[in-house]
Amino acid sequence: MSTSHIQRPNTGGPVLLLRDPTPSKSISTSSPASTQKLLSRTDKYETAFTNAGYTPHSLGVLRTASAPQESVQRLISIVRAGPRGYRTDDAREVEGAAEDGYGGVIVTSRRSCEAWTDAVAVLRAERENERGRSAPAPTNAGWARVPFYVVGEATADALREVFRDYADVLGDASIHPSSSSGSSTPALIPDIRGASSGSAAVLAPFILADTPHRPRGKLLYLTGDKNRDTLVRILEAGDAESEGKGKVRIEEVQVYRTEGADGFANALEGVLREWNAGVANIDTDTWWVVYFAPSAAAHATPILQQHFFFDASSSSSSSSSSAILNPKQDEASPSVHQLIKPKLKAKVAAIGPTTHDFLRDTLGLRVHVMARKPTADEVVHAVSEYDSRYGTRVDTSGGQ
Repeated sequence: MSTSHIQRPNTGGPVLLLRDPTPSKSISTSSPASTQKLLSRTDKYETAFTNAGYTPHSLGVLRTASAPQESVQRLISIVRAGPRGYRTDDAREVEGAAEDGYGGVIVTSRRSCEAWTDAVAVLRAERENERGRSAPAPTNAGWARVPFYVVGEATADALREVFRDYADVLGDASIHPSSSSGSSTPALIPDIRGASSGSAAVLAPFILADTPHRPRGKLLYLTGDKNRDTLVRILEAGDAESEGKGKVRIEEVQVYRTEGADGFANALEGVLREWNAGVANIDTDTWWVVYFAPSAAAHATPILQQHFFFDASSSSSSSSSSAILNPKQDEASPSVHQLIKPKLKAKVAAIGPTTHDFLRDTLGLRVHVMARKPTADEVVHAVSEYDSRYGTRVDTSGGQ
């Protein structure tokens, strides 16, 4: 949860971001007397909403649990061997690897990127223990030679950071030779593709079209336990015009699983209490609720409905690629189980089409806006554009 002081803004209003904020990072500051370690965190979504006049509150909805141990070890073995599927020490092929290895990696979430980072960190620790020094020699991994397919800039940025910090593990010894002088390994830049796709449904056709432009081999797909099959289904079906010849081979490795965060309900109540302490007549206030994933939506929504009134979607509503959805759709159509008492009014924003469809079709919620791309700027643009057209409040009788 964001710990920024809660105060009523001049414009906009309160926003719930149903995601963990960007973790704090340790940075060094040098002075003649000493070097200090400070914590710095700049969350793009919090910053963007604050700059637009809103008061954002980040609430972690899910917690990441460990994947099965065999999956963790499988990923470590793959990273150690490199994309071509061979170990660097004795040239033995990794069990289960294709003859032509991996032609790319699909990373569609921050948690998948974190799992990749954890595997790389294990390999660095192994080499440090083997060599007994803090600057391990580079391996022949060569992961910068294959593309990493992502759906958003946040994951792309996280991958760039991993390659920068672990160039000695992920790089190529022919490019980054070992140095007995202990000099640092040059920066390693990953080949990242598809960052502007925004969703698995868009990324999959991009990958199919990109097949001639990447190395041969199957694609390694790092997944969680709740990943939808959209991307795999499209890739394994191939290009319709190629009569099945354009199929892409996929190896899925489950690298994490998610569970509902036990503290979400209490954290939400804390935010509402703090906001209520500084705002009169809070029952007339409208909050934006921003959803980032179906799994988080499934866990958070029943808890949110104890405090917020959500408009229900109508059976005739249809998915829209525009940022602002029809403000008159489902007017005054509350969920049946919400007829007990008035609550704070919630306006719903979705990060992209997958989350939008889940909110509408599975949870039955009206989605007021959907970001055109899964970026902080696009989410804020959709929300602020809606408010500029229709106002920042919605009366508690329902509708706009």
